Amino acid sequence: MEPDVSIIIANRNGRSFLQDCLDSLQGEGRPCRCSYEIIVTDNASTDGSVEMVKSDYPEVRGVYNQQDLGYCGSNNKAVREANGRYVLLLNNDTQVKAEAVDLLVEFMDETPVAGGVGARLFYPDGSEQYSGRLFPEPANALFGRLSLLSRLLPSNRWYREYICADALEAGEPFEVDWISHAGGLYRRQAFLDAGALDEDLYYWNEPVLSLGLHEHGWKMFLHPQSRIVHYEGFGSGRRPPSVWRRHHLDFAKGSFRFYCLYKKYRSLDPRRILVWAGLYGRACALAIREYLWFQRS
Repeated sequence: MEPDVSIIIANRNGRSFLQDCLDSLQGEGRPCRCSYEIIVTDNASTDGSVEMVKSDYPEVRGVYNQQDLGYCGSNNKAVREANGRYVLLLNNDTQVKAEAVDLLVEFMDETPVAGGVGARLFYPDGSEQYSGRLFPEPANALFGRLSLLSRLLPSNRWYREYICADALEAGEPFEVDWISHAGGLYRRQAFLDAGALDEDLYYWNEPVLSLGLHEHGWKMFLHPQSRIVHYEGFGSGRRPPSVWRRHHLDFAKGSFRFYCLYKKYRSLDPRRILVWAGLYGRACALAIREYLWFQRS
């Protein structure tokens, strides 16, 4: 009999985070009432992650890749091998609160138009990560989730609309455009029908997938009562300029692909040049800033 949900955790050299994540799923008072399987999809870790899973969590299924397939590639492989009606994509640096998975499954069972639903993500200090958002518009280049202007002017309209602040504060499930894959549940077949994750992308694979789901007639939601702690950015340590440069360029690549798909800009549309120049110009400016900060410290 197929389980209700396959919980898929992508991992690469994140042993300590992965252990805490698995413990949060199976600790006292936390097991799901729904039927589930846990799949760890590992990308050639060298820190003992695979050995730890095999010895300490024998009930966990392992998809152990001999080479790094990347976040999207490893998740796609695990989804194709999963048995659940639903798949929950979960980052290894998360801790799942009691009933979080049950609430997502129950919502999907009761909402046939939903192709996916996201959990409400928090930082370890309890602050919001705003894990369900609208598709960004040009104003969000300035008023994004982590931008300086949004921190200085958190009440501005463009920022609050983008992060769905009012709906989140109301506390009931609500429709969004896309959800974070640190804790996102999908109908397995809908996920595959929409093209799965774009394996050419590191950033922006979530909204690109959501575009595919919307095109297939599905809606996306966030469930504020389903709670997951996400240690976003805590486990990577200090990044040198070369790593920051790669991240900024990957971000520009993903956002360019998403925005052109979202706005339906064809290959010869001159607006693509403007979008490209703006995004890659931003990436270069940020990379220069990181380099100067690194040299000062």
